Amino acid sequence: MKVVFIIFNLVGYKFSGMHSNIATISAVLKKAGHETFALKIRSKNYNKKELITKLKEVNPEVIGISTVSSLSKLALKVAAQVKKKLGVPIIIGGVHTLIAPEEFLQSSSVDYVCVGEGEKPMLELVNSIEAKKQDGPIKNIWLKREGKIIRQPLRKLNNIEELPHPDASLFHKKGSRITYETLTGFGCPFNCTFCQNEFIKNAYSGLGKYIRRKSPKKVIEELQQIKNNYKLSSIAFVDELFTQNIKWLEEFSIRYKKEINVPFWCNSRVDTLSPKILALLKNAGCFRIFMGIESGDENTREKLLGKKFSNKEILNAVKLIKNEKMEVGVSVIIGLPSSNKKEMDLTYKLLKKINPDEVSTNSYLPLPKTKLGNYCIKKGYLKKNILTFQTTKMALDIGKERDFIKAQRKITNLNTYKRYKTLKKYKALLPIYFITKFFFGDHKIGKFSLWIRNHLSRNVVLLPE
Repeated sequence: MKVVFIIFNLVGYKFSGMHSNIATISAVLKKAGHETFALKIRSKNYNKKELITKLKEVNPEVIGISTVSSLSKLALKVAAQVKKKLGVPIIIGGVHTLIAPEEFLQSSSVDYVCVGEGEKPMLELVNSIEAKKQDGPIKNIWLKREGKIIRQPLRKLNNIEELPHPDASLFHKKGSRITYETLTGFGCPFNCTFCQNEFIKNAYSGLGKYIRRKSPKKVIEELQQIKNNYKLSSIAFVDELFTQNIKWLEEFSIRYKKEINVPFWCNSRVDTLSPKILALLKNAGCFRIFMGIESGDENTREKLLGKKFSNKEILNAVKLIKNEKMEVGVSVIIGLPSSNKKEMDLTYKLLKKINPDEVSTNSYLPLPKTKLGNYCIKKGYLKKNILTFQTTKMALDIGKERDFIKAQRKITNLNTYKRYKTLKKYKALLPIYFITKFFFGDHKIGKFSLWIRNHLSRNVVLLPE
């Protein structure tokens, strides 16, 4: 059967190149003889006609839509438009289906919801649709018949050693130059209050080991396959926490340097870094480490966000990274319910001390099934249905819009200066930088880029490009 995966690739969201989980589901389906395709939507202002035209080029028999909590309404909008024009079975998957599966089945446009991990249930469902026996019970697959939601229990967590390597060809043309994004494992041992990780961990209680990692051997085999088929500029290990197991890193760093030897970056956490771990990463070829510091106010970070490390520990970790001649990337959250001018100033001052190579600025989005989301409801900052909540409205609701905007501009200016320092190496690009800066100002460069992407670029793309 022909299966098309619809994926959202919007500004401000993590996915930028290859969606590793979808690529693995694609590999499972292809191994069973099905055809798979991916269609990328790059803007909320996408062209509806273009979407339908691209889908008709493939003539799919099944459509899967992957979404997260913040994009659930967009997923339902796309599902309604596709169902009306094509009439094929539509399956919704992604993190948010585990959080609120009923939300999707209330729509007449959605036929199935894949709750939790999708590799095995998607194969079973596509096989059953092909055999015209799609009403049979499949673990992880919810559906609606005659107005009633038919629920199925979660199956045991995957043994990730048994899964095939992700299908990179779903996203990238063979032989093209790419930055390859991949996961070496699943799950995070920490319980930050703004993250849905704790809920997901509890949902899988008793169904197997939640925190799992591929063996270094399996990871190297995957990367060797990619190296043989593509021109690799770099590799991005997008695990939530790449540095949680030093024994794993010891084996990985030796094999990676010897057999892959391509620059890579990864995500880490302040309180998991040590000189030994950083030496292993540097030896393997790591050029940048990202860490979430979230706020410059220690009280906010510890008591509100659940991250129990100090500014001193942050600065020490940064020093250790720079001692190994690696770059530092950090992320911060602005517009938190506790935010005030003092807290935002502390964040900016900490960033100045860190002097990062890249800053990711995230507007706080209250997520369902999180401690901080529930706190916002309790305080009356938002309605109970937080899925309809707009991120920047948080600051407006609690009367801090001016501080919020100022913080955005200051941090954006800091990141823009970093971009300028990089561009100095490529003098031909400097005129573009200065023209944009003159007409729009530092803090509007990002908005200008977003406008270009929304209005002048192709917003619906059939992959691989």
